[in-house]
Amino acid sequence: MVHPRERIDIAISAISWIEPRRCKFYSWGKRSVISRSPYVEICIAPYVREKIYRLSKQIVGAPLDFVIDGEDVIKAVVREPLGTHDCIAISQADYDGTVALAERLRARWSVVRPRPV
Repeated sequence: MVHPRERIDIAISAISWIEPRRCKFYSWGKRSVISRSPYVEICIAPYVREKIYRLSKQIVGAPLDFVIDGEDVIKAVVREPLGTHDCIAISQADYDGTVALAERLRARWSVVRPRPV
C-alpha cells in the first residue's frame, strides 16, 4: 500500500485469504441490510491491520495505491479508516471485475502460500 505519507509493505505470510464476494450482510441490533455491491475481501494479520488503520484514518477521502512488484494494481479512495475489522474490502463495479482483481491480487500469494502436506 502506497501513499505519499507512508508506504506499508505487506508480507505474503500476513495474508490469510483474498476472495471475491458478491454481497455483504450487515447486522446491528434487530436491523440487517444486504449490500449488493461486489468487493474483494482481503484478510490480514492484526499487526499489519494496525499499521493500515494508523495510515488510513489520516487519509480518508484520499487515494491509496495497491502495488504488487512495482505495478499499480488498484488506486482506491479511502472511504473510512481501514483495519478495524479482520478483513479489508475493496469495492468493484461488477462481479467480473471483482473476480479479476482477486485473481490479480492472489497471483503471487497463491504461489508461495503454505500448503498442508
